[in-house]
Amino acid sequence: MSMSTFSVKRGLGELTVLTETQRKEIHERSLELLETMGLKVFSEEALEILRRNGANVETNTKIARMPRSLVEEGLRHCARPVKLGGRTPDMDFVLDLEHHFLCTDGVGTSVLDFKTGKRRAALLRDVEECARLIDSIPEIVAHTPMVTPSDVPAQAHTAYEFAASVENTRKHIVSGGVYRKEEAEIEIEIAALILGGREELRKRPLLSSINCVSSPMIVGKTIEPAIQYASAGVPPIIMTMPLVGASGPATIAGSILMGNAQVLGVNTIVQLAHPGAPVIYSSVPMSMDITTGSFGGALPPGNLVAAGHIQMARYYRLPFFSGGHGSSSKVPDPQAAYEKALSAWTMFLAGADFLGGPGLLESFTVLSYEQLLIDVEAFKMMASMLEGFPIDEEAFAVPLLRKVGHEGHFMGEKSTVETLKKSWKPWLTDVTPYASWAASGRKTILDRAHEEAERILASYRPEQLSSDVQREIREILKKTEDKTKKERMDQNILLARK
Repeated sequence: MSMSTFSVKRGLGELTVLTETQRKEIHERSLELLETMGLKVFSEEALEILRRNGANVETNTKIARMPRSLVEEGLRHCARPVKLGGRTPDMDFVLDLEHHFLCTDGVGTSVLDFKTGKRRAALLRDVEECARLIDSIPEIVAHTPMVTPSDVPAQAHTAYEFAASVENTRKHIVSGGVYRKEEAEIEIEIAALILGGREELRKRPLLSSINCVSSPMIVGKTIEPAIQYASAGVPPIIMTMPLVGASGPATIAGSILMGNAQVLGVNTIVQLAHPGAPVIYSSVPMSMDITTGSFGGALPPGNLVAAGHIQMARYYRLPFFSGGHGSSSKVPDPQAAYEKALSAWTMFLAGADFLGGPGLLESFTVLSYEQLLIDVEAFKMMASMLEGFPIDEEAFAVPLLRKVGHEGHFMGEKSTVETLKKSWKPWLTDVTPYASWAASGRKTILDRAHEEAERILASYRPEQLSSDVQREIREILKKTEDKTKKERMDQNILLARK
């Protein structure tokens, strides 16, 4: 793994949500569900793949029942470990099940404007600016376009998001919101252009892609881009998103079981199409507040379902992408602080490899630049604890204890200085006494985060793509926009004829 990327070596013990026996039971029940109930699959391409390989496919209902042997074979084929590439090789990293990594998440629709603080529709410049911020922050190793811009053609927005991201960061890109295989192919084309060809993309996947599964037991057309990505060696992130008590059972175990069966079913289709494809297990559940009927991204039931899915991923030795950092708060406030910290800490302790969500509020729909930096600060604190600490002869420091004696201190010792140099250091956190804080302007964490984001955006410029590559990307975007315009016109003509 590249030493240029920031990772946290797992050191603390795992938060055990499911015992090994319970994980095995969920696996067995998932196989039973897929074999007897099956998945309703709304993709003819996926149904044909299943039909050819021995699944029981009902043409009229589109329900596909998968023999357990087919599902287990799919699990055996999964590539392990999963390598993710950056625009430059020093940004590559490996999901090896031994390290934690931080990523952004998407796809918000609104932004708390950086200058006015007021809510507004997301714009393409927000994607560009966030990519620049991410490129400057060592602790974040990958960038998901955090918002869906409202100022680009709606049917080509993913292409614009991907281009804006890859032009403003050298880091790995996690694509979200792709619903058509044509959109996937555009991203693959741009990524291959940047890396120097499709073989290089296969060796160092510059992008991975979130492909959501519908609940309760539905596979939509998003399976088609997942298959397209897999054909190019780009890892699909198979994401289950149960709404606990609505599209998923109200019981924690029931939603864990349902989501796990969904992921196994989609993986089976992907592996049948392209055996040996790298895949990433993912879950971003939400749970309902029974008093209002509203759904939140960081309520306890959803966190527990996600933690259960993390442990199922570890049972299969598959890397896991988690939403994490969830909050229902509309602004950066104490509610956002405790919800995000608790959800992220739970996901990491449960064993998440790849955690997203920093900077997003109101259940991942609203972007705050300040919140993004605050969440990174919280992650840095978590990272310093997640690695654990040594327990050995040197760490016990008995000779030093004897040297210092009963009434001495350790501040003047060389070993103290060397150890503290390696420990957590505040970035945005204020640890000064009241008098010093007051004399410095009484700045809150929001003030400090705003100033730091402002400094980065004013001074930081990431390494640029060559002018030739940038020109070719513009040409691809223009062709994409022209094609979507034609498709809309054709659809309008058909509707008019009807």
